[in-house]
Amino acid sequence: MYEPEHDKADLWLQTSARDNKLEVELRYSQRAFSEDRVKAVLSGFVQTYEQLPHLLEQKLSDILARLDLAAFQHNLISPRQARKQAPRPGTENAKILEEVVCSAWESVLGSDFRSSPGFTYQTPFYEIWGNSIAAAALACEYSKRGFATSIEELLDFPSVAETIALLSTRTKGDAEEAT
Repeated sequence: MYEPEHDKADLWLQTSARDNKLEVELRYSQRAFSEDRVKAVLSGFVQTYEQLPHLLEQKLSDILARLDLAAFQHNLISPRQARKQAPRPGTENAKILEEVVCSAWESVLGSDFRSSPGFTYQTPFYEIWGNSIAAAALACEYSKRGFATSIEELLDFPSVAETIALLSTRTKGDAEEAT
């Protein structure tokens, strides 16, 4: 379903039970999402919904691992600690981490994220795509690249520069696996 421009949500999914059936309503902004991306979101929702009876008996951490999302970590670091440990700009490690972060942002926010008005490496991702769904998608992308992060960490370190600082606190083996 196409949502008029005045709606504030980029993507909105609502479900309701009616006469022993589940109704699913999906609304989206055509400016924010391609039709293919919306179909993928809907397909992912349907797949997850169909698995729900089996998933309810399992631990959340097992479910998230299977969905390839980073689970909440209890050893979160502070933004101050990450900035102290961040690699110096221009070092090989910093370049590797910059490539990891920028490629993840391209996958989640689109290849043109750098052309957003006023974009710098200090711009939080939620100023480009304004919700926490992006944080979950970024956590998944970093995980695919060998860096375990949580949604909470990415909300604390929302810019390219801050995420580079965060990822620099991970083990060196993580950085090597990501290249």
